[in-house]
Amino acid sequence: MALISGQNLNSLADEFPGVTALTMSRTVAVATGAAPTSGTLYARVIALPPGLTVNNLDYWQLTVATTPAHQWMCLMTPGGIVVAVTADNTAGQANATYYRAPVTVPFTTPPGAPSQWYIGLMLAAATTTAVAGGVAPANVGAGVPAGTVTAFATAGSGLTTPPALGAQQVLLPVAGTSANIYAATA
Repeated sequence: MALISGQNLNSLADEFPGVTALTMSRTVAVATGAAPTSGTLYARVIALPPGLTVNNLDYWQLTVATTPAHQWMCLMTPGGIVVAVTADNTAGQANATYYRAPVTVPFTTPPGAPSQWYIGLMLAAATTTAVAGGVAPANVGAGVPAGTVTAFATAGSGLTTPPALGAQQVLLPVAGTSANIYAATA
């Protein structure tokens, strides 16, 4: 399966092994990033072609990992419906910088499905670690009504456990770079 990206993709050799789609090139994501607010779901648009099977969801930390109280990822429709989710990780990770987690049930994008989906990351910890991301214009997402597909969004606060498949997340557009995360499918 070909790698999908709308931003500065150099080659498959630039990405982590097994990546099938991503929010931005890893070569762009290295330079910037922010520590997400604990307990908030950060969502980023990701382009997925019809027929792509998602077995894993990935993100990249910029600083050495701390053991999270809760850590999970999900894949959502443009309307915020959860179609794939990882288990809740409360034990930290073996790799201090790159996190790959299997989804509880593999998901295949249906024929004719929208090409834009959301990939989400939620970390809950006393101190969250900086997550790789990129620079976005300060006005991206500003003034856009909830429910509109925008590049960056957040949902909830005080979250801990992963949502159920089919649950709807109320995605709120955000301005700036806080939700511009490097995330990928594999």
